[in-house]
Amino acid sequence: MGSFSLYDDDADFRTLNDIFEFATTEYAQNIAYRMRRDDGKFEEYSYARFRGMSCALANYLSSLGAGNGTHIGLLSENRPEWPIIYFAILRAGAVVVPMDALLSESEITHIVKDAEVSILFASRPQFEKLSEMGNLLRGLKQLIVIDPVASDNRRVLNLQDALLQGEKKGDTQFTPVKKDDLAALIYTSGTTGVSKGVMLSHGNITSDVLGLRRLIWFDKSDSFLSVLPMHHTFEATTGMIIPISKGSSVTVAESLASKRIIANIRDAKVTIIMGVPLLYEKMLAGIFRGIHEKPLPVQLLFKGMYGLVRGVKKFSGQSIGQSVFRSLRNKAGLGSLRYLISGGAPLPVWVGKGFAHLGIHFLNGYGLTEASPVLAVNVESDTDNTTVGYPVYGAELSIDEPDQQGIGELRARGDMVMQGYYKNKKATDAVLRNGWLYTGDIARFDAKGRVVICGRSKDVIVTEGGKNIYPEEIEMLLDTSIYIRESLVLGRPISKDNPGENVVACIVPDYEAIEAQYGTKLEAAAIEELISGEITALGSDLPAYKKIREFVIHSEEFPKTSTRKIKRYLFKGITMK
Repeated sequence: MGSFSLYDDDADFRTLNDIFEFATTEYAQNIAYRMRRDDGKFEEYSYARFRGMSCALANYLSSLGAGNGTHIGLLSENRPEWPIIYFAILRAGAVVVPMDALLSESEITHIVKDAEVSILFASRPQFEKLSEMGNLLRGLKQLIVIDPVASDNRRVLNLQDALLQGEKKGDTQFTPVKKDDLAALIYTSGTTGVSKGVMLSHGNITSDVLGLRRLIWFDKSDSFLSVLPMHHTFEATTGMIIPISKGSSVTVAESLASKRIIANIRDAKVTIIMGVPLLYEKMLAGIFRGIHEKPLPVQLLFKGMYGLVRGVKKFSGQSIGQSVFRSLRNKAGLGSLRYLISGGAPLPVWVGKGFAHLGIHFLNGYGLTEASPVLAVNVESDTDNTTVGYPVYGAELSIDEPDQQGIGELRARGDMVMQGYYKNKKATDAVLRNGWLYTGDIARFDAKGRVVICGRSKDVIVTEGGKNIYPEEIEMLLDTSIYIRESLVLGRPISKDNPGENVVACIVPDYEAIEAQYGTKLEAAAIEELISGEITALGSDLPAYKKIREFVIHSEEFPKTSTRKIKRYLFKGITMK
């Protein structure tokens, strides 16, 4: 096992309501949330204001008859009201049903009906979408719109009016809940197109929070930046509940543009970001692009310093980027950053190394909604981002039926594992077996006990000779090319009579990089020839059975889930040239 120490933590939260009560009273004067308004200034919500609004909303919900077992939907873009509503629902003893703001009308209808949602919170853009759905509105007891809107429908109420009605009751006691009571019902879109409702209890989520607090140090002085959709469990647990549990502040990013994110980091003195690999890729690319726009002497100086940092790391294992690039980080507005933490999708190795060389601690992790969601993460004192780190404190991980290399399906057990899929016993029984959650991910442990994810079991390519190939491994190799924006590696049956598969790829070229390199736009045939050469060169060291036999150019970015995972199922039948 690796050598690192767990942080002391005597917190004894049993429910999410315990976290709310502690944080909003202990840190009443601290800033809980902030978000930049249209005038460029931050609107701030202290923990005291956070408490007042959540309690008032909880009172209003209780007046509607909401209580233990009531399912209440939350459909909105990221904003400070999102966590305020989330905790109000829990304080009323009800269950939160978070929904992706990008869902279609049919997807919203499915979740509302399947989850038996009786009360729904929605932002104005979502209300405008819902207002055309008469059948849906008729099935709700109340629709509460976060932004002021005019409506003749008695089932529609503005959030401000709900707050005013709730405030009349004062700061009442929250509805008692137990750790095994359902807290959130989360519908996963995943990469298969199948939506299932994951049932997470108060104890599930709280267990994950407490486990992460033992591996990563932060406190009330830290400032988090919220960039991922709050409906997703990764952001809800690590970007919302985790910072609230210690009285940290959270700045809600008003835009995902690299310039706006860096401006928020600078202005809010952000110390920690939870994000997905694509976000960090764009941030790192923006930093390097800024360097390339500098005069030639500055570019040469940076390359020399960067080469020095890489060389020292390679030959001595020492990281000197924190001191070497301190001035650069400060000038770039990144001087306050302590941690960048990645999850939600596979991390390209060069991204983690790039930030580490610049002196920013980068920690790669792993999890899934069914585990509240984090199961493993790297630690500052023993980081290797080619892995997803060590098991979270309180989680037990093992490999089911490992092969000679120790590779097999990763399974987990612990208090953070879900109760099951809502009204779906068949799906539940398929993944919860003998006390273990079978993740569907193929993995192994390294010599120190860190988890190395090899790929998804359902995506494994099996060759004619019975060899197993994990497409993510080849995709990470292809994506190192400056001419390839992203890649998707698939298995293609050799023939109807041959069950073996050949390795094929779908490639999205980086047209901007190609044009910058060649000084002009290339014709389609020339781009195809260029990509073919890149595939051949990058795969030169691969064994023959792993080499790509065919590829096709895809001109647009692959469709992805809200956490930026490619929807592989959409490309299973794609035709190769």
